[in-house]
Amino acid sequence: MDEAWSLSSRLNDGFSYYGLWHVLTRARWLQRCGRTGEALNLTELSLPHAERLADLNLVERMRMLSAELLGACGRPLDGANLLAITQAQNPDPSLEMVAEASRIAGTLAADDAAAARGHYERALRIFHAIGHQTACRQTRRLAGFGDHGDTPRPTTRPAGRPAATTPARVVERAAAITHLAGHAPLIGLEVLDLLVEARACAHASLVEEDTTGHRRTIAARPPQTAEPGPLSPYGTQIQLGALGSRQYGLRVEPCPTPSARTTVMAVERLAQASVALSHLRRDARERATLWPEPTPEEELGLVCASEAMQALVKTTRRIAPTTVPVLITGETGAGKEVFARALHQAGTRRDQVFLPFNCTTVPRDMLDAQLFGFRRGAFTGA
Repeated sequence: MDEAWSLSSRLNDGFSYYGLWHVLTRARWLQRCGRTGEALNLTELSLPHAERLADLNLVERMRMLSAELLGACGRPLDGANLLAITQAQNPDPSLEMVAEASRIAGTLAADDAAAARGHYERALRIFHAIGHQTACRQTRRLAGFGDHGDTPRPTTRPAGRPAATTPARVVERAAAITHLAGHAPLIGLEVLDLLVEARACAHASLVEEDTTGHRRTIAARPPQTAEPGPLSPYGTQIQLGALGSRQYGLRVEPCPTPSARTTVMAVERLAQASVALSHLRRDARERATLWPEPTPEEELGLVCASEAMQALVKTTRRIAPTTVPVLITGETGAGKEVFARALHQAGTRRDQVFLPFNCTTVPRDMLDAQLFGFRRGAFTGA
């Protein structure tokens, strides 16, 4: 580890692309060795350089690690604030990042054992679903769940014991539903626990159906050994979509009260909206991959890379909607007509004719005629 660090630290003062990725590995190693202060100093020193590198994946991982280290150094509030900033800047995180954020939130919630357990259980579910066994073992070790193989620890509670419900936990589950909507079994488990914590269902089960029509109960609240019977007239089925070739849905039997039925309906709307949002995000990613949207410069027919030219593009876009006269100056070949066309294209008269006119190529005597017109026969060829 020290030899690798010595090699990477010699490249661009340790802040090269490879050096910054090595910072993550070294900081985690220092953390495992109990040298959290050194690890925090290392990540805080490297984070500005990672932000300038504009590698979003690197920045997100380094910020999350810094948030975890802040909590380990006795600054959990600062860590939670940094974690919130990181999540706000990525509205569509991957499942791994959602799980990592839940795991770190569990380490920061040392003052609330129930909240920490909820974060750890969610992280464990996601890590297990994506097959990240190393992260599963690490999460179990941090949460004190013990080693139970590769399957996540059950989150069911004894029958008749009400779940500890707080508004904060309900909000967290609702937020998790929006992030996990692309993975039908995971969103199903979150909706299942949300219904239980809201005390809105007498019984609910997550059902998987394969292409042959065979159904299998994945999870049920409260747990039961027999297959669930038909739903009552007040029951409902919440469709969660497909994962691979299998369809997933929830069978919910509300508690026999009007408020419970309306709560189930509200949760159903939340789940359906989250699934629809997930589909829109997936379609947007696919379109961006197959047909990338043009940049603002490309829309105007410009190709530029320097900061000065990009600032000029921003100025062009800012003044384009106005009707003020614009004077563009510059040497021959600087691209004055190109920017004039861009200004016209970005303006409100883009559907009108753009007529370039070069004054230097027109004789003085004909300048007024070219600009303002002339009578027929005023001169030869008129």
